[in-house]
Amino acid sequence: NRMDEASLRRQHSFGVACIQPMRRDVTPANCKCARALGLPTNVFWSNDAETTEQYVTDGVQGILTDWPDRVHSALKKLGKRLFIN
Repeated sequence: NRMDEASLRRQHSFGVACIQPMRRDVTPANCKCARALGLPTNVFWSNDAETTEQYVTDGVQGILTDWPDRVHSALKKLGKRLFIN
């Protein structure tokens, strides 16, 4: 099954704190819906600038990586700030 608005609403009703979609489910529409529901979108993994830029453009809020310097460079290019937690 793929993630869609209905599945995001179900997850919200279950009380989840965030979503961690599969790559194929990271879309601008899903990120926008999740944000509207108060569910941060986190992804596993992005180790290159191109993927990071796409995730950020789609609306992802958290990115796990083995290469934080690459993610940081991609965020700077997009005019975004890096928050390390």
